[in-house]
Amino acid sequence: MSFRASGKRLTLITILSAAWPLLALAGIPGQSIAEKGGVCHVLLRGQTLYSLSKAYGVPLQALSEVNEITDPATIPAGKALFVPGASAPLEIPPAGRPPLVWPIEGKITSTYESIRPNGSHQGIDIDGEIGEEVKAAAPGRVRWTGKERGYGKTVIIDHGGGISTLYAHASKILVPEDSEVQAGTPIAEVGVSGNAQGAHLHFEVRRDGHPVNPLPFLGGPLGAVLKSH
Repeated sequence: MSFRASGKRLTLITILSAAWPLLALAGIPGQSIAEKGGVCHVLLRGQTLYSLSKAYGVPLQALSEVNEITDPATIPAGKALFVPGASAPLEIPPAGRPPLVWPIEGKITSTYESIRPNGSHQGIDIDGEIGEEVKAAAPGRVRWTGKERGYGKTVIIDHGGGISTLYAHASKILVPEDSEVQAGTPIAEVGVSGNAQGAHLHFEVRRDGHPVNPLPFLGGPLGAVLKSH
């Protein structure tokens, strides 16, 4: 994205010497530009805080703190972000959406961040039948299997790039830890283990260890048949 003024091309992603108005719009604390040093990057559609962190070599936590971001998954396109320590703006291609497919078919019975007595819901619940196969949402390595308080029998898969998925309340786990899986590989069976009311799959997507809304990540052949309430 760019503007033109007096016949000259002015990039919207600009070095800090001309970026203070954007920083003000972004709500970044009023610290001296000279003290901070860096660039202002306007987040484009498809870019993420993670892709900025990787491209500029700045820790994700540092970007989150300086821009007062509590949830990196909810930054809107067009927001101006301060990148400390960077000497020049970079052209960053939009981050590809992880190729996640639906682990089971069914109705979403509980949405992400819906209110629960013990806090907000950190994933989505998908209605299922006891014994129904739960499939891996993407290729990866099984990082952990076992029983977790509240979650019951659980499988966690690491997909690389800071993305992992969690599958809970299983009746049976079908894969061992440290095994490689492909998208669609059966990894568990739907059940009612843990704190579950009725047979269903509790599914989470985690970015850098933090739960995020799974729906923007999901697609593939099962997406079209999912019925949300």
